[in-house]
Amino acid sequence: MSTGSQLSEQIIDQVLKAIALNRTPGYHFCGNFLGLTFESLGGGQARVAMPAQPALVDGKGRVDLCALTVMADFALANAVRGAVSPSARLATVSLNLQLTGEPMTGELTAWGELEGFFKPATGRLGMCRTRIQAGDKVVAFGTGTFMVLPAPSGKTLHPVPWMDRPAPDLPRPAIESLSASEREILDRSRLALNVPDNQTASFWARLLGADVQSTPQGAKAVLTNGPHVGNRVGHVQGGVTLGLALISANAALGEQWRCAGVNASYVSPGMGPTLLSETTVTHRGRLTAVTRSQVISSDGKVVLDVMTHHARVN
Repeated sequence: MSTGSQLSEQIIDQVLKAIALNRTPGYHFCGNFLGLTFESLGGGQARVAMPAQPALVDGKGRVDLCALTVMADFALANAVRGAVSPSARLATVSLNLQLTGEPMTGELTAWGELEGFFKPATGRLGMCRTRIQAGDKVVAFGTGTFMVLPAPSGKTLHPVPWMDRPAPDLPRPAIESLSASEREILDRSRLALNVPDNQTASFWARLLGADVQSTPQGAKAVLTNGPHVGNRVGHVQGGVTLGLALISANAALGEQWRCAGVNASYVSPGMGPTLLSETTVTHRGRLTAVTRSQVISSDGKVVLDVMTHHARVN
C-alpha cells in the first residue's frame, strides 16, 4: 500500500470518528474532526489542545491557518461558557488576533481567559483574551467578545460533551448507517482527497473547499455551507468564517506577504447555501500592507467585516 493510500485511509478514519462523536449532541463536526480537547476548564478559564494531525498540516509542515482560527474562537468562547453554563449559546461579536510569525508546527495549545462582562450592556457580553502556543513558542495572541444568547426557538442546546472527560474512541459507523448530512461530509472528504492541483494545501483546507479567484481590487473566495462547517445551530462556525476571510485576504496579496494581524467584527449569522469573502487591498507599501474583507451571505447580508495587516516576507 502506498504512503498516499495509507494517509487517505487515516484521514477517512478521522472523518468517520468525528461523525461518530458528532452523534452525541452538544458539539459540532469541526471541533470533533480537529480533535479540539479540553485540558482544563472552569472559573472563566479554558485550556484547549489541538494535535497536529496529518489532515491539518500543509505541504510545508504547518498547521493550517483556518484550523487556528477555529481553535482561537473555541478557546475564547469556552472561557466565557465555563463561567456561565456548559450548554450556553454564544455569538462571536469580535475576534482580534496578532500572529507572531513563529512556525505553527506540532501540537497547539490555546489558553482562553474571561476578563469580565461589559457592564452597561443589556445582555451579557463576555470579554476574553487568548494565547496560542506551539511548544514553548507563542504563535498568536488576541482578544474576543461573545454575547450570551438564548437557544433558538424550539431547539434544546446540550452541553459540549467532552468538557470533563476525553472523547471516547467510538466504533466507526457503517457507511450504510450514515444520515444524509453525514454522507455529505464523507462525500466531501473523499472529493477533497482527490483534488489534483492543490496538494500543497492541507486536507482541512481542501475540505473547506473555498473557490478563490483574483479580482481587480484583490481577491474573492466562495465557501459552500454544509454540515462540515456548521456549528450547533447550523450556522457556519465563527472560526471557519474568519478563516474564509483570511483565505481571500492572503490570496489578494500573494506569497510575498504574511498576515500579521486580524481585526474581525461579526455582523450576522453565517447562513444560506454559500458565503462569499471579498477582499480589497487598501494599502500595499514596501514593508506592510492592509486589506479589508467582507464575508457576505447568499442573500446579500454582511456576515463578517475584517481588517488585516500583513508584513512582507520576501
